[in-house]
Amino acid sequence: MINFKAHLIDSTQIKEKYNEKYIDKKVNLIELNPQNKKDMFTLKEIGADWNYGYSLAKEIHTDALNMIYSPKKTTSIPKFYALTKQMKDFKTPKINDILALAEIEEKSKKVVEIVFLQVNPEYNYYSYTPDFKKIGTGFLNSLKKIFEGKTLTLQAAFDAVKFYLKNGFNYIDKNSLTMYFENPIKDITKKL
Repeated sequence: MINFKAHLIDSTQIKEKYNEKYIDKKVNLIELNPQNKKDMFTLKEIGADWNYGYSLAKEIHTDALNMIYSPKKTTSIPKFYALTKQMKDFKTPKINDILALAEIEEKSKKVVEIVFLQVNPEYNYYSYTPDFKKIGTGFLNSLKKIFEGKTLTLQAAFDAVKFYLKNGFNYIDKNSLTMYFENPIKDITKKL
């Protein structure tokens, strides 16, 4: 069956502010489909709403548009993901519930590139007392799970290097900001 709408991929944990403390909050990772008008509207609106200076969300929307209107002949097809507070009815993503967006490309059978990852600027680490924390970490945890056994790579922004190092990424080359995460297949026999 072909699916032409956003659908649930994984659930993960972040932190939500509650009575001046942060508690665990379940959120969901959904895949957005550029062929779906509701998903494209979601990407367009987030690109506009999160436009505080340079917006990765706007770049993600542009890449999704290019996939439809100017497709490149390439072996790696981008996939678009959103981390959302939304708990059901993923065929209609709720813009105000989206916490983060990412564009991912499977470069080979063993390598996946995180092209862009942006947390809603309202909740990123520049906020003094955000309502949510650990959004980026929760997003990366879901990506590590769904791309288990594959190496994750990315080109980090200078101010995001500490975040990626904290989440297990390493430099490919110390002279660049290209980073990777070795993502081994979990040996479930050790748990038995």
